[in-house]
Amino acid sequence: MLSTQAYNALLKTLEEPPENVIFILCTTEPEKLPATILSRCMRMDFRRVKEDLLADRVRKICIDRGVLLEESAVRVIVAAADGSARDCLTLLDRCISGRKGNITKEEVLEALGTVGEDVYVELTEKVNDHDVSGGLVLIDGLLQQGKDPRQILQGWMAHYRNLLMTKFVEHPENVLSMSVENIQRIARQAELTPLGRIEDAIIRMAKAVSDIKVSNQPRILLEICFVQLATTTDDGRVINVGSRMPEGQRRSSAAGKYAEAASMAKEAPAAEPAQPAEQIGIAAAAAAKPAAEETPAPESGAGTAEAEDIPAQQAGAETAADAYGEGYESDGDDDIMMAMWTDILEDGKSQTDTFTIVRTGAVPIKMNDSEIVLKVSGLAERYLERNRIPMEYLIEKYAGSHLHMILKREGRDETDVYGTASKLESILGTEVSVKQSR
Repeated sequence: MLSTQAYNALLKTLEEPPENVIFILCTTEPEKLPATILSRCMRMDFRRVKEDLLADRVRKICIDRGVLLEESAVRVIVAAADGSARDCLTLLDRCISGRKGNITKEEVLEALGTVGEDVYVELTEKVNDHDVSGGLVLIDGLLQQGKDPRQILQGWMAHYRNLLMTKFVEHPENVLSMSVENIQRIARQAELTPLGRIEDAIIRMAKAVSDIKVSNQPRILLEICFVQLATTTDDGRVINVGSRMPEGQRRSSAAGKYAEAASMAKEAPAAEPAQPAEQIGIAAAAAAKPAAEETPAPESGAGTAEAEDIPAQQAGAETAADAYGEGYESDGDDDIMMAMWTDILEDGKSQTDTFTIVRTGAVPIKMNDSEIVLKVSGLAERYLERNRIPMEYLIEKYAGSHLHMILKREGRDETDVYGTASKLESILGTEVSVKQSR
């Protein structure tokens, strides 16, 4: 905290020191010292103290003061100090001040109010084991102890950074500012954690840390971040943790949602009338098609509103193949994709009036675990490119994972623009003109 003038005064003293005087300059940020001072010093970097030595010192101090401290409590203090003798003594003083009798581990945790490295190791194990319930219970326990969700998230992201370092650095103790014991714990966990999962966790947490700074619900963002990590496989798929199916056969959360609706429709008694498409989704309506054929056709004019709520290319279509036309090769999830797209359109329509452009000019033709391909008109293409980020967020909301949006447009001629304008007129009920720019 020295100013430039103070450094200059110190430099003068160091150049002409009094006889028999030794200056010892201690700092945790040597890079902030001017080069003129560093060049006149003999630099000695102190390594962090081993946990066993710190634990012996803590026990000796407690004996000298007549304090009874449980062994587990000693280990908590030592682990929180992370190899710093000064921090260890400060934490010990905080824990024993005002307390009498036997001091337990729970009292130490309450006094420290921090989350140790062992908690991040346990939380990461819950992610690797896809133990969503256990992880949420662990987070709830931390928050009930008064821990700040923002600090938990930032510390957890730093833990994943440490996992990344131990995978590539031969001697991680040179780049990690922590005790040897904690480094060993992290190294063991890094061996069991795939690199892709570490990278994905850091990216997700970085976004969550940015969002949590301006949120008045930090706990929810922390829990959502954990659930997303714990329900993602090594290859990036989103799994349904509660499913009894083998992991290799699990679908994404969105696919499972709509496939379940289709399954329920198939199991419905044939005598009962088929459910409306807007209630069970297009996928379930397609699954219930045999029952629907026995139901009398609706009177003229019925269902007009429902037909207008989906893109013009999809009107009357039950699968992506029907909507796209001949030449489309199905991957088996057409109905699921179309049902999800219908919900996306409904949500988008409720958020903004301009979403009509998407409803009338875009239709999904393919979807996998990483991307969704949309066939679009010229007007819809320009709209989606300008609004790519919010649109991909909306898709992620229903897909259960982030999907890159790929726009596929065919026939880039003027008739495409006029065709889109005609569709807009039929929906908006007003004239839509096309203005050509030179």
